[in-house]
Amino acid sequence: MLVSLRNYSNYSICESNIKIDDLVNFASKNNLSAIGLTDYKLLSGSLEFSIKCQKAGIQPIIGLDIDYVSILGHSKRLTFLSKSEEGFKNLNILSTEVNTNNNFLLNENNIKNYANGNILILGGLYSYFDDIPINQKNLNKVLNEIKNLKEIFKNDLFFEYDPNLNNILLKEVSKKLEIPLFNSFFSFYKSTNDFDAMQILHCVKNGEYLQNSTFKINNNYSLDKLVDSSDKSLVLNSQLIAQKINFLIKEKPISLPNFSKGLASDEDTEIIKQSRSGLDLRLKKLFKDFSIEDFNKKSKIYRDRLEYELNVITKMKFSGYFLIVSDFIRWAKSQSIPVGPGRGSGAGSIVAWSLLITDVDPIQYGLLFERFLNPDRVSMPDFDIDFCESRRDEVIEYVQKKYGYQNVAQIITFGTMKSRSILKDIGRVEGIPYSEVDRMVNKIPYNPVHPLSISELKANHSDQLGDLAESEMLNKAESMEGALRNASTHAAGIIISSENLYGNVPLFKNDDSEIMATQFNMKDCEKAGLLKFDFLGLANLTIIDETLKLIKQNHNIDIDLNEIPFDDQKTFQLLGKGLTCGIFQVESAAMVDTLVKLQPTNLEEVIAVLALNRPGPMQFIDSFIKRKKGEEEIIYDHPLLEPILNETYGIIVYQEQIMKIAQVISGYSLGEADLLRRAIGKKIKSELLSQKENFVKGAGNKKIKSSDASKLFSLIEKFAEYGFNKSHAAAYAFITYYTAYLKAHYPEEFYCELLNNSINNTDKIFIILSEISSQNIEVIPPDINISDSRFTVHDHKIHYGLAALKGVGEESMNELVSNRKEKGVYKSLVDFNKRLSRSVLNKRQIEKLILSNSFKSIHKDISILFSNVETIIQKKDENSLFVDEDDSQFFLNKKHIKIDQIDAEFESYGFLYSRKKQTSLLSKLNLNSFKEKIDSKSEIFEDFYFYVIKSQYKTTKNGKRYILLNVINETGYFDLRLFDDKFDMKSLQANFIKTKIKSSLKNDFYNVNIEKIEILKDEGLINQISYLSFQDLLDFDKKEALNEVKINKTDKILTISLN
Repeated sequence: MLVSLRNYSNYSICESNIKIDDLVNFASKNNLSAIGLTDYKLLSGSLEFSIKCQKAGIQPIIGLDIDYVSILGHSKRLTFLSKSEEGFKNLNILSTEVNTNNNFLLNENNIKNYANGNILILGGLYSYFDDIPINQKNLNKVLNEIKNLKEIFKNDLFFEYDPNLNNILLKEVSKKLEIPLFNSFFSFYKSTNDFDAMQILHCVKNGEYLQNSTFKINNNYSLDKLVDSSDKSLVLNSQLIAQKINFLIKEKPISLPNFSKGLASDEDTEIIKQSRSGLDLRLKKLFKDFSIEDFNKKSKIYRDRLEYELNVITKMKFSGYFLIVSDFIRWAKSQSIPVGPGRGSGAGSIVAWSLLITDVDPIQYGLLFERFLNPDRVSMPDFDIDFCESRRDEVIEYVQKKYGYQNVAQIITFGTMKSRSILKDIGRVEGIPYSEVDRMVNKIPYNPVHPLSISELKANHSDQLGDLAESEMLNKAESMEGALRNASTHAAGIIISSENLYGNVPLFKNDDSEIMATQFNMKDCEKAGLLKFDFLGLANLTIIDETLKLIKQNHNIDIDLNEIPFDDQKTFQLLGKGLTCGIFQVESAAMVDTLVKLQPTNLEEVIAVLALNRPGPMQFIDSFIKRKKGEEEIIYDHPLLEPILNETYGIIVYQEQIMKIAQVISGYSLGEADLLRRAIGKKIKSELLSQKENFVKGAGNKKIKSSDASKLFSLIEKFAEYGFNKSHAAAYAFITYYTAYLKAHYPEEFYCELLNNSINNTDKIFIILSEISSQNIEVIPPDINISDSRFTVHDHKIHYGLAALKGVGEESMNELVSNRKEKGVYKSLVDFNKRLSRSVLNKRQIEKLILSNSFKSIHKDISILFSNVETIIQKKDENSLFVDEDDSQFFLNKKHIKIDQIDAEFESYGFLYSRKKQTSLLSKLNLNSFKEKIDSKSEIFEDFYFYVIKSQYKTTKNGKRYILLNVINETGYFDLRLFDDKFDMKSLQANFIKTKIKSSLKNDFYNVNIEKIEILKDEGLINQISYLSFQDLLDFDKKEALNEVKINKTDKILTISLN
């Protein structure tokens, strides 16, 4: 049987839908002794492929397809197969060059650099022999080039004979140069049924439409079409090539960089020394007011725990890991780079706390070391570190300098093709009308976290799919699903290697990154023996840092967050009011609802809120709140559980509580208890039965009846399915508290930096400003003579940042403000034009500034300014025309365009900024307070009037589309959902609406929806109002077209002219 030497997997970006498992399973099913993987450009699948083949008893053949520029100047692919470790190292280097150096070209001058240990294959699909015009001149050139290749590769040069192609030239060269032919039957898609989808995939990759596709291939390259050749010599040669290969990529143990290099002591001695001294400093601060006797008593608990952890860490040979993490965190803190208090289970380690890796006291908060590092389960520790988002790269640069630039890399990630996006791709490629594609896409449930596969959709959502279910479009999408769309880099993962990565690991680099990335994904990096660290950029740390700087600037107060009180009631009151915009982890509606009901009074309750608001434990939130308030009895299933569960009112919330129950009830060590927790999570029946037997037996040793022990095991089993890691919740609760504390005590500074962090996100700015308005904090509108480019605070007022306006550009606004600060305010348009060139501000930017009324200190009428913007721009280009300082030279256009203020604000801010006119009118319409109704969760079925500030399409988890309306009325800002296909999103925006609101309270979830909706234009709105002032009528003069209004009152029509 022939050996399938050349196959692509989905790691050939946008070229294959074959997964590694498909290849291995195919080889097993067909009793193949060997199979090849020769992806295009990338070696990302090589390790996974090699390991899985070995487990299946199949010889893996690792290769690479790469572009080669021939002597004729055309670029086609050739194939390398690695015979040995040296060959694979050369392939690593070659693939690295191709994927990191845009100027690299493989040709006959440099191919010898990658020849040792490798077999070279010419021919086959996409190959060297494609599209070569056959004439004597070309033939001679080809012969000379291939002679050179034969001298380099000796007997390791072969030609692939593909019966689907024109092989005239290939056979002629083979005969003349005595280069053996073989048949491999190249495959790049799973089934012949996938062929049409592969054509779409080709178009997606190359930006083509189906009608002009360059995909000119027969449907003969599917994995299921692999057959033997009738020419036995071609088969034997494929077997001969396989026999030449004696190479496997094997899994390696993790190799840590040597931290002790250059130190006087080894890593174990160093971690013991640093941990003990670090703990001493922590304890002196923690117990500074204690007597000597109490200090020693308390300190012993901490010191005993430290020595226990150090013993485990040194025995498991992880000292270097802790020291590496501690070192770059200490460096970051020394450079005033904000670092998070901890993340994940690492916060349970007192060694980490002593080394300044974390800032959460694990003893005080009952956190367990074994949840992080279990002596009964050997696995690498894994610290995830949050850094200030804007300065994370500085820490990575430090690590590169310390361990070597060639030893540090990011990790590749891949964008996978998923159902909704694939349908859009198919629609574009096939030229299907957008409206039809949109209709199809919206039949698929929108779930970005766990998107459903098309097979799941067909099995479980066929009714919802409707006519899409049996369509060719969905079949093609199913074939494309799982193909990889692009390669990028992991947001946080950083590899620090003990050796030079170049040549040992295939590397990749994004065009917008200076740092190399491994071609192996995160899981395969670990199998390759590479150590991963997570350097996460957290925007909240940036906001905290900038807020502290602004407080110092405005109030001359230095705040150390490690010194603030954790029992500040003003902070807890803010959380209890649900004012959580910008507060870490608690901005969602569910979190707000929980906080308002709970009214937290201590940090432990905030930790519990973070742990409870997740699928599973959410069902116990109501009981948790009622038990706190004394409205429900706190019940413990056994008296021994009370000390463990009293902090959560008798409800199991944390994984650590499960571990402690196993320890207290059945005498488990905490390491064994962690294994129990993991076993329950895996749901392996045999393992669960074994654990239950051990649990009941251990409980019996403590005189607990087997029936009671079985009941307790069932309790653990139930809660272990969702119990949350308290170490992670506690560490994140610290950041929640920090942000809430700053917001409660310095709201203007906090809101200001929250806005600055969202300066390019108008949707987020709108949400923040809505909450600011509800707190009666004044926001001063933008003005070129007052505002900075970013938001600022003066006299307890927030000044709108110019750069937050749509389409003005931060750099241009920086220059505008810098010029003003250096040379004084802009006195006139002439002065403005003289000082700022066209290269700084173009027509579009000036229009945005005009529409936002940012020129008001120079000229108040935006209609006149906007009507003459062309003249303003022309004068800017012709400074010689400035004969005097009179701005009248700009206003030559006497035909003024009447600018509607609402339209102007939407165009420049991205939302309605000034809302007083709207709320004043709405106060005359609404009979009841909508805010009071929803705050009290009253049942509603009545009319309410609103003004729509913003509207956008959204999709429920079940895939049902609705319009989310951001609305205002006289009582506040609200989000309403409209499930009605008759309305277009844009038709609702910037309009008054009359709604019939229906609310319901089900399973403690308060749901508010629009039952009916009517858009009210000016006259329609006027006729709803029982009392009108003259100012109300003037407020309706929005557009030139509205010259008069007719008011219907008591069967009489009053016509009022507004001219």
